[in-house]
Amino acid sequence: MDSPTMPQVSLQHHGADDTGATLDSLADIWADAHTGDDDVAQAGFTPETLRRQITAHTRNDGFTLITASSDGCPVGFAYGFRCSPGYWFGEQLLPTITAQARTTESFAGICELAVRTDWQRRRIGTRLHTALLNALHTEWVSLLAMPGDQPTQQLYRRLGYTYAGPYRSGANGPILDLLLLRTQEATTDSTTAWLREHWPSQLSTPRLRLRPVAAGDAGLLERLWTDPEVRRFLGGPVPADRLGARLAGAAGRPGHFTVFLPCEGQAVGRVTLDEDHRAPGRAEVSYEFLPAYGGRGFAAEAVGAVLRWGHHAVPGHQLIAVTQAANVRSRNLLQKLGLVAAGHLVEYGQDQVVYTVTAPGR
Repeated sequence: MDSPTMPQVSLQHHGADDTGATLDSLADIWADAHTGDDDVAQAGFTPETLRRQITAHTRNDGFTLITASSDGCPVGFAYGFRCSPGYWFGEQLLPTITAQARTTESFAGICELAVRTDWQRRRIGTRLHTALLNALHTEWVSLLAMPGDQPTQQLYRRLGYTYAGPYRSGANGPILDLLLLRTQEATTDSTTAWLREHWPSQLSTPRLRLRPVAAGDAGLLERLWTDPEVRRFLGGPVPADRLGARLAGAAGRPGHFTVFLPCEGQAVGRVTLDEDHRAPGRAEVSYEFLPAYGGRGFAAEAVGAVLRWGHHAVPGHQLIAVTQAANVRSRNLLQKLGLVAAGHLVEYGQDQVVYTVTAPGR
């Protein structure tokens, strides 16, 4: 359903009040996405039932619609709303759901995600999903999928969903797969106040622009987190069942910058500054860049900018970086920026070197 090719697509958020005007477009996208899908037709799902469903769902708290367009042409959408686990699962299924999900007060249901046939396999589904999760902003989300729709099932597995049980809507309705995902909201919400006070921020260097990570960066993040070369010294590629949760917690997270190369109109990497979980009073800088943009000094330029920003954003915190002892290129970069090796530790089963900042970044 998705592939590495990234089209020029913009996302737009809608609430309950302005969704009615989009119903014709949504029904057309949905019909196109399910062209030739006999299982959907046999289950009784039609563009008209979709219209009625969306109209009814706009009455729910936190209703959110995300649409994707290219050159003004709608190509995809996703929508959902916040609700209680009991409302979503129903009385019969609720006792079978994991205790954390059925007792949470932070839950949402995703009702539809559709992309036009000609626009599938371009990561638009992933981008819509990520934007919707960030807008709903709940710890748990759930959705329904046709059991025989393998491309869609594959996408949801890659995003981290797990099977929660069979679901039947009405006595004569089709049996669907109920899928469940825990997002990273708890981690995102625990971001310390000292960093939130200086966010959002945008940074510039002679060649680069650094801005907060956005929902539209999902394709870049997925490439960074699954590329074996990028992840060689970072514990390996992120497992498929954890990717969705990572993406859900990425956009807008304080201290996390997407690195953009204006001359090529391309996002090339990510630099982050987080409170160090190993010791209080420390903040750790980390970075990942696409291999195609290595060897041109972009990483040093971007990391240096974040270190200078961090020197003012987190006064009183010691700035550090941690890299594998075997990662010679990373160690050389950190030393070039004026960091000094101050100790060793073991993570991911490998020897790591802890570098500390003696100057706020060159």
